[in-house]
Amino acid sequence: MTRVVFYVSSHGFGHAVREAVVLEAFRRLAPDAEIEVRTEAADWIFPSGVRVVRRGLDIGVVQPESFRLEPRETLVRYAALAAREGELIEREATELHRAGVGLVVADIPSAAFAVARRAGVPSVGIGNFCWDWIYEPWV
Repeated sequence: MTRVVFYVSSHGFGHAVREAVVLEAFRRLAPDAEIEVRTEAADWIFPSGVRVVRRGLDIGVVQPESFRLEPRETLVRYAALAAREGELIEREATELHRAGVGLVVADIPSAAFAVARRAGVPSVGIGNFCWDWIYEPWV
């Protein structure tokens, strides 16, 4: 049985909703695959039968309201995450290796690719933008 871990950005609903659709298609193509989603997005978004673990590898953007971004607070939280990123990557990679995970799919926390590389697991990204495009004007 193939084990697949999806790392899904917890920012907003777009990433999670997109991956919910991808997960449905993936399960049709690989019905015997064991699938786990790692995110801080609401678990009800994802299809039943998919294990959801409350864990995030990114912070997205601090956005208290739909049209109001908080650049300063976003950068503060990003810096805190970056300070412990090496530890997070090591922990995640160890877990993936021990669990025999065969594929990592990310939408699209960049640390997921470092986790996969460290664990020796192939990875693929799904997304229509990268966070660096969002953060660039703020740094």
